[in-house]
Amino acid sequence: MRWTHGPFTSVPYSNLCRITRHTSFWRNKTMANSIKFLRTFAEWGDQVRPFERSDDVLRILQDLTNDFGQTFGAYVGGKFTSVWLHEGDAPGSKEDLDLIFVNQSDGFLDIVLRREGVPADGGFLSPSASVQVLDEIVDGLRVIVGTDEAGNKTRYEAIGGQYNAVGPAATLAVTNPARARKRRVRTSA
Repeated sequence: MRWTHGPFTSVPYSNLCRITRHTSFWRNKTMANSIKFLRTFAEWGDQVRPFERSDDVLRILQDLTNDFGQTFGAYVGGKFTSVWLHEGDAPGSKEDLDLIFVNQSDGFLDIVLRREGVPADGGFLSPSASVQVLDEIVDGLRVIVGTDEAGNKTRYEAIGGQYNAVGPAATLAVTNPARARKRRVRTSA
């Protein structure tokens, strides 16, 4: 099956993250995109496009391994997806999409944001069974909601260009001590 319209008309549907539109009744009843992580970063061909494996992206992943004491293989062997997290409509170029990686060793989701085409560390999310990107904008980036296995929701907003947990669940969102040291937590909603 192939997309019939939009920016991904030449890429097989099965190779992309599957995004479904539905109404989210959590916080202001805004629309949300559910994200699925269907591609593995270590695969070649249609699975990973060249700009997703650029030297800049690999440098950021290397920095994350140094910051959090992870192995590089935890990112390379893990699943990832590309999604538009910035304000406004998604650009026509796929090369401007942001990347979200699932770390194999600790389950955290690390974000690589593209700012004017240049990849940058965009923070991270706690391990989540499902991830939704809301249409709500904070500091120029869309709000993300992660839901864990128990059904608890954690809201993530961009604070200073990086995603951080907010609200009462913010202090519970970080369970890895190495990540907790790097995390700026805001507990006010």
